[in-house]
Amino acid sequence: MCWYVPQTKLQFGEVDAEFKKKVEQDPLLQYHKPWYSSRFSNINEVADFWRSSYAELYKKTQLFTKAFYNSTLPAEVTDAVAANLTILKSPTVLRQYDGRFWTWEGCGDNWGSCHGSCTHVWNYAQAVPHLFPALERSLRETEFNENQNAEGHQVFRANLPISPTTHNFHSAVDGQLGGIMKVYRDWRISGDDQWIRNLYPKVKKSLDYCINTWDPQRRGVIEEPHHNTYDIEFWGPTGFATTFYLGALNAIITIGKYLKEEVDSYENLLKAGKSYLETKLFNGEYFIQDIQYEHLKAANPATAQSFGENIPRKP
Repeated sequence: MCWYVPQTKLQFGEVDAEFKKKVEQDPLLQYHKPWYSSRFSNINEVADFWRSSYAELYKKTQLFTKAFYNSTLPAEVTDAVAANLTILKSPTVLRQYDGRFWTWEGCGDNWGSCHGSCTHVWNYAQAVPHLFPALERSLRETEFNENQNAEGHQVFRANLPISPTTHNFHSAVDGQLGGIMKVYRDWRISGDDQWIRNLYPKVKKSLDYCINTWDPQRRGVIEEPHHNTYDIEFWGPTGFATTFYLGALNAIITIGKYLKEEVDSYENLLKAGKSYLETKLFNGEYFIQDIQYEHLKAANPATAQSFGENIPRKP
């Protein structure tokens, strides 16, 4: 059985005002066009490919299956991994006409839940970068191009079709900083030096935005109110967000040194933040939040209305 639906009425997100004219002139930017419709011109070609490739596809599938289930991992781990791998064969993931990856946070029988390859949700997915690394790298390219503006502010939900989006909501601290670590991971997996050279200036711009927004006092910790995967803003340093911060600093230091870029300021922040994390954010048993609402640049949380708009700043 095959299906072939080359056109849809699926679109999500808000296109940047400066890009809207281009969208109006290009049908590929107006509605989602599946990747297979770019590869096959009709359903007969899909069916022919399946018939001619069946033996090879079956062989590779069996090879993967046997290798996976013959693992020495505990049965509970194998079961958990297998259950989650099925997401990659579900409508939770899409691939648009040019091959770029786009995802929901999840899906029901006839709807997608929370659009846009949400960065602070897909932070934790590790199967795609190791099984299909080129697809994963396309997520990075969306994050640091269409989803990032000149100041380094990064939107954590991508439009569908993928296009430059508006910047009228918080960045997600874990999503944006996690993306920097994922750039490092994806570079190590691919070994593609040209890819990392091309992306590095925008990665640096992203991290500098994070520093200026959440660590303006250059203490090495995330302390200004920061939006995150809990869909709220944390006030004051947390072990959660600061760990992402230190990981991103470590990633850019490693990449920067390889590219012979200046990274001294990042190394100073990493050293200071590591000390703060291990002394003030660790209670001897687990990492904590040091709640702060005074002596910050942001206004008092009792009066600040931050959801859906910028957090008011003190004069």
